[in-house]
Amino acid sequence: MRLLSIILLLSAVTGYAKIDSLVYIKSENSLKVYSGKKLIKDFYAVHGSMGRKKYEGDGKTPEGAYWLSGRNYGSIAYRSIRISYPSAGDKKAGRTGSDIMVHGNYNHFGDEFPKNNWTLGCIATPNKNMDWLFKYLPKKVRIYIRP
Repeated sequence: MRLLSIILLLSAVTGYAKIDSLVYIKSENSLKVYSGKKLIKDFYAVHGSMGRKKYEGDGKTPEGAYWLSGRNYGSIAYRSIRISYPSAGDKKAGRTGSDIMVHGNYNHFGDEFPKNNWTLGCIATPNKNMDWLFKYLPKKVRIYIRP
């Protein structure tokens, strides 16, 4: 009962139910935010080169199930949230890499958000979307990255 009260209070305060997952679909450049099966938000986002990440420096964005945690207000991009890549499964498959994030625009780009897939393996979304994510995402949440 206490948990239900907390969820209802959170929903009343934020206007959103508990966010429990994000899904990024590379082929659609779509970062979807979910509460259970209910779609809360659908943000435009970009990524690195197409294909599944295999090794550090290949410029590709990983695919699979990960955790988002660890927020950075002082990134080279406007705000960032760490993706837990590589997972145990990635390591077992020999996939490597580090510093994969969901982030805003690179600071030196200014306000212009490039529309092409320009990252080196991260997921990037306009700064206003990062503001929303920082405000409403729980400290740790699942992200599923799909082709």
